[in-house]
Amino acid sequence: YRTVRPVSLGIIVTHGPFWALVHLLATRFSPAAFAMLAIVVAARIGMAALTLDRVLGLRELVRDAWLTPIKDLMMTGIWFASLASNKVTWAGRRFEILRNGAMREVKG
Repeated sequence: YRTVRPVSLGIIVTHGPFWALVHLLATRFSPAAFAMLAIVVAARIGMAALTLDRVLGLRELVRDAWLTPIKDLMMTGIWFASLASNKVTWAGRRFEILRNGAMREVKG
């Protein structure tokens, strides 16, 4: 993920709740930062609900769209954790991620 798209609009949107929380803390809980956080969270929930309903046709899951900001924060944690190492375990096998994004199995 970080090798293929280290910085993109998708990362900014997906990690929007995190950046809004950072802004909230940096401004010491200013009203404008609270408003930004509310807008970002509402936008992410709205995008998720719209995607589930209109794009994927999964109307029964729209009620779970409120979980999207929580998922976004978890994904932010995973993204930050991915910056700490170039090793990954996948299906019980260990791999090293090379600079070009290729994966090489680590034996032993």
